[in-house]
Amino acid sequence: MSIQLEILSLTRLICGICSVVYALEKLLYKKPTHDLLSWEVLQLRHPIFVKMPIFNKLCDEKGIKIITIVFLISSITSIVTNIELILIFCYFMMAMCLLIFSARSAYGMDGSDQVIFIIATCLFFIYLHNTVIIRHMAFTFITLQLLFSYFISGYAKLTAKVWRNGEALVGIMGNDIYGNENVYTLLSQNIRISQVLSWVVFGWEALFFICIFCNQHVFICFIMVGFLFHLTNAIVMGLNTFFLAFVACYFPLIHCYLLIHNDAVFSFQVLGYQVFIV
Repeated sequence: MSIQLEILSLTRLICGICSVVYALEKLLYKKPTHDLLSWEVLQLRHPIFVKMPIFNKLCDEKGIKIITIVFLISSITSIVTNIELILIFCYFMMAMCLLIFSARSAYGMDGSDQVIFIIATCLFFIYLHNTVIIRHMAFTFITLQLLFSYFISGYAKLTAKVWRNGEALVGIMGNDIYGNENVYTLLSQNIRISQVLSWVVFGWEALFFICIFCNQHVFICFIMVGFLFHLTNAIVMGLNTFFLAFVACYFPLIHCYLLIHNDAVFSFQVLGYQVFIV
């Protein structure tokens, strides 16, 4: 199997697992859907939907539950099957479900939702016309989205005073949605630690794009820091899908890195074992 097909398989696997976790979290941890968060109120943001009864049915509480189950089934199927026609249908359904979730959400889509949508859409086009050039284009698009998302996030933090002085990180750890009481206590009592961590985070994000032009060792360091960064967010803040979604993007990034560096042998050590990607 070529490196391109291996990367496609790994991207598909992680995207599928991420989507399954996303759907299960959506089913098990229900968010409020009444009062100001009801579809009767939220649909006013989308006037065109007011005159579409079928869309209103899809976006009520029962409809969203059905859509989530469809998304879950499509995600599981995308992992276990290799039949291209079924995969095309699965990724199409996943992308459509994510668009409905976005319209139904009171606050829009978060990072993981958008990344899953991008990957699912690219996989749809790959299996719609599975050729080397389409895979190259899809992997390049995912890589560019990854690099832009990191750079924009890092630059936005760099220009914000609350991030530079460490207050933003303390505030995030102290909120009710993504916060962590133990980490909040530590950072609020040691603002210098918060400031250093903040600079490390947005510095790494803003400079991440250079990794694709660096030598192998620097590239691996950027990837490992990214893996640990998202894993820490998953453990501390419960951002499980955020972790999986961005890790799924690292495989297309590796593909583009190998293209730029003329398919050089890519190797690194894991638990003392030398791993080679050629």
